[in-house]
This record gives sequence, structure tokens and C-alpha cells, in this order.
Amino acid sequence: MSGWNSTTKIYTFAAVALLCLVLTVRGMLPDTQHVYLETFDNKTIDEVIGGRFVEKPTDPTWRDRHAKKYWSFSTDGHRMVWKNTQHPNSTHFLDIPWIAYDDGIRLFAVNGADISVTVKAQTRGRGGAGVLIGSGMSGHYWLFVVDGNGNYHLLRKMGRNLQPATRARHPAIKMGADNRISYVRTEDTHIFSVNGEEVLRVPNIERRHALNGVGIGAFGKGSYEFDDLKITQSEENLESLGQAILSF
Repeated sequence: MSGWNSTTKIYTFAAVALLCLVLTVRGMLPDTQHVYLETFDNKTIDEVIGGRFVEKPTDPTWRDRHAKKYWSFSTDGHRMVWKNTQHPNSTHFLDIPWIAYDDGIRLFAVNGADISVTVKAQTRGRGGAGVLIGSGMSGHYWLFVVDGNGNYHLLRKMGRNLQPATRARHPAIKMGADNRISYVRTEDTHIFSVNGEEVLRVPNIERRHALNGVGIGAFGKGSYEFDDLKITQSEENLESLGQAILSF
């Protein structure tokens, strides 16, 4: 610092100290969360989730090539309702590849987002409703659901095969009642919770097909109600994805 006078040194050190303080405080602050909430109140089936609900994406589970005809979809003024009255091995999913957060004028990809939804499953035999991670349309996803008997099911779809990965009873799951399913991801783990209690962790072993997307789904014969669908994405995650994919 040869040639610097005392005043210059003081201002320089003060500026460096202030910068360090700002960076420290910023690191301590929680990351801003962008939230999308769909309550389904007073909406038709064509209006829910920003009008992006379609009936087409039905998965032909376990060699069922005509799954679509087994499902019906509606709203009752407060919830979205899916019904499958015929085929016990049929699955339906709804990918949510993008969403309009906050101001509602920009669409963002949901890669890396968390999702939660309230479901009520009235099942006849094996079945349930819940959340999907990955992409149903591409054929690579995990589907985590709860049934009406206190059980959770995890299904894994990779390519043409949809297979049960695990099934178990858990005390956090309410029988014949509403259950709040939540999914969050870490760098190497997928975490599924029901009614605020963690019930299952799955290591992220899908290296070839990243399970970045989110959605909802159901399988088996029964009636499945969805309410208060919430998608959350951090500011840091959105920044890593770049600009919005579409602005209105």
C-alpha cells in the first residue's frame, strides 16, 4: 500500500468490511421461495392448473393398452376428482412441466421443484393417489401414492415397465380421510412425507434420466380427490435454470 494516505486506507478497509458483512448476511438469509397454489375452488376441469389439464396422458399400466377409457375427470367446486371404475391395473398421471409463479405473467420450468397435495383415496383393492416425480410422458418417473387403508405405494416407471417398488403401512397415513403428501428433493435423495411426517427416502440413482419434473397421479380402481396442490421452487433454483421460458 505504498503511496496510500491514511484517508484512502480507511475508506478501502471500510469498503472491504462492508462487502464482507453484506455477503455474510446474505448467506444467512433464507432463499426466496416462489409458490404456486391450486385450490380447485369454483373451477371446471378445463380451468384447473392454469388450463393445462388434459385427459390424454394415461399410462397403460401392466400391459393395459386401453387405459384411457377407464378414467373420468371432474371437479366438484372444491376439488378435482379422478375415477377409475373398471380396471384395477390402470394408472393415470398429470405432468406439470411449467408453472406461472407469483406475478402470473411468466412461465418457469419446474425442474427441481418441490410439490405437495392433499388427497383422499377411496380404493377398491390395490390403488392410491399422490405425487409423481420425473416425466410421465417420457416414461421415466416415480409415483408415490397413499390408499384408503393406511398404506403407501411407490411405483417406478423406466421405459415400458411400470413396477411396484415398495408398499407398506405407516401410522402417519389416515384411513379413509384426507392425507397431505409432500415431496422435497436434496442433491442425492428424494423424500416423501405424509401429514408432516417423513415416511420414505429414495436415493437418487437415476443417472441416465434425471427425475427433475413433478406432477400428480393415481392408480387402481377407486375414486381419488385432489386439493390444495402446491409447487415450490427456490430463487436459487430458478436462477440456475435461466430466464423464464415464456412471458405473456
